[in-house]
Amino acid sequence: MAVVLIVEDGTSKTDANAYISLADADTYHEERLHVDTWTASTSTDDIKNRGIVQATLLLDSLVNWSGSNVDDDQALRWPRDGVYTPDGDEVDNDSIPTFLKNATAEYTRLLIASDRQADPSTAGFKELRAGSLKMIVDKYDRVPVIPNSVWTMIQAYGAKASGQNRILERV
Repeated sequence: MAVVLIVEDGTSKTDANAYISLADADTYHEERLHVDTWTASTSTDDIKNRGIVQATLLLDSLVNWSGSNVDDDQALRWPRDGVYTPDGDEVDNDSIPTFLKNATAEYTRLLIASDRQADPSTAGFKELRAGSLKMIVDKYDRVPVIPNSVWTMIQAYGAKASGQNRILERV
């Protein structure tokens, strides 16, 4: 079944599933280098739409965005109130900012290229030995779920969500 994008436009939609339209994502990629994954014949509109939905979901799940939701009933975490640019200007709370659209498009292309959520093929191995050949896996040499190119676009507007919530309780 084909995925239908319901693009958030800043009106706090209750059924939105995307921060960018396919047409806008296409435009983003037309202006960039190294977009073979996006333009490949195997990257159908349905695959791109699925990627846009997944990128939107991951951005909302993996980032603690600054500010607060505009409406308690909105489906996505943007639009937001109380968010400021690095220059101190307030981000409009009645639209989806360009940085977020661009980050979603970039993330989508990288998700299509590889499954960034998959467990690494060397998960669970600390050391492999075959005769005199020895391989020690660097646990820090992993593909991040949020690509560096995407994080660079959004880092001024939120923080990476931690893997667990910590609760400080004072007695």
